[in-house]
Amino acid sequence: TVGTTYHKIMEHIDFALDNLADVTSAIDKMVEDGIITADLRAIVKDHEVLSALMNPIIKECAGERCYHEQPFVMYVPAKDVFDNTNSTDKVLVQGVIDLLVDGKKKYIIDFKYSSLSSAEARERYKKQLNLYKMAYKVSFGKEIDKIVLLSLKNGESFEL
Repeated sequence: TVGTTYHKIMEHIDFALDNLADVTSAIDKMVEDGIITADLRAIVKDHEVLSALMNPIIKECAGERCYHEQPFVMYVPAKDVFDNTNSTDKVLVQGVIDLLVDGKKKYIIDFKYSSLSSAEARERYKKQLNLYKMAYKVSFGKEIDKIVLLSLKNGESFEL
């Protein structure tokens, strides 16, 4: 529930915000607009949202064309999805890319509400994010410049 709420906030917040008062106002407005409930608002720590917004990768996104919560469906070889198989049989994969930035550079940013170390996160999410990269290439015929994991808990990010 916490992670989903933060994702919803990042989907609707202005990436150019740079102070706590504006972040608080923006999140309160999301409650007024019915984007999140008052109960969910109560679990949000505004300073965590501000930390994420102050991350340099998010600052790079401000003013760029951003696509939030982009669904995809594609067939891929089973070996690209599952461990312990070399099967080239196709399996259907569907997912949602948290943030796709289509600007001077092409980024995929995946939001996580956790405090995983970069090594743990790379290992845990490598296949998922490579599928996102593949989905972008299949859909647009272009390469992604950067794939980034961004912690909504502490505002830290790292590239994969």
